Amino acid sequence: MNVDLAKKSYSSAKTLSENIEQRLKAHLDGADWRSQIPARRNQLTREGYVRVSDLLPEDLKEEVRAEARSIADAAERRIDVRIAETSNTQRKLGSVNMRDIREHGAIIPLLYDSKQLRRGLNDVTCHKVLDCDWENERMTMTRQTQPGDTHGWHWGDYQYALIFIVDHPPIECGGMLQCVPHTTWNKEQPDIFRILTENPIATYYHEGGDIYFFRTDTTLHRTYPLEEECTRIILNFTYDGPDGAERERTHETQSVIYDW
Repeated sequence: MNVDLAKKSYSSAKTLSENIEQRLKAHLDGADWRSQIPARRNQLTREGYVRVSDLLPEDLKEEVRAEARSIADAAERRIDVRIAETSNTQRKLGSVNMRDIREHGAIIPLLYDSKQLRRGLNDVTCHKVLDCDWENERMTMTRQTQPGDTHGWHWGDYQYALIFIVDHPPIECGGMLQCVPHTTWNKEQPDIFRILTENPIATYYHEGGDIYFFRTDTTLHRTYPLEEECTRIILNFTYDGPDGAERERTHETQSVIYDW
């Protein structure tokens, strides 16, 4: 469903929000979701990562994916920069900031604020998942299409990210998520390459429609560079939690990538 169709399908944002909440509540009340919660809590603690592709019902997920593609077409800006605070690792991709997601989106902005979606994340973490207090980082998107495109090694400023894989290329094309959990970010001395030599790297492949949730503040991560022309689009919701609620933050990397 594109943005115009979404707006025509519902009489108001309130009606759309109520529809999303009803669909999510019915889905998350189901036995399939509830039965997976203990195992997912354990995986998140162990790996700093957990796949939650069934967080949304399939029809709502497809509406989100269609809207995300439409937003990327309308608002993407290409960047190719290196970030000093992450050992000069590269960001070579198309980016979409929060302002454009709100301007061009209907479903996605409401989904970030959804009480039922937050309830699902609370199930996985066993505590309250909180709004990111810097509004510009709450919702972002990236699109990778060219050989060498990558979101290079980095950590997040906030405790959690929920990632919607809108589109993903075949595994032979690259674009996989790579993670080093239980690591910390010193912006003055990030020392990423030493960390990589001293810790195992976990690599995760996803397909279009997958969703994952992870600890971005203690998980060094990147997307493996694309090997050829193909498309990888992700929608990122950033959240905080108890571990990060009182932490002072600066936003150098996000400002370079998204805040133009």
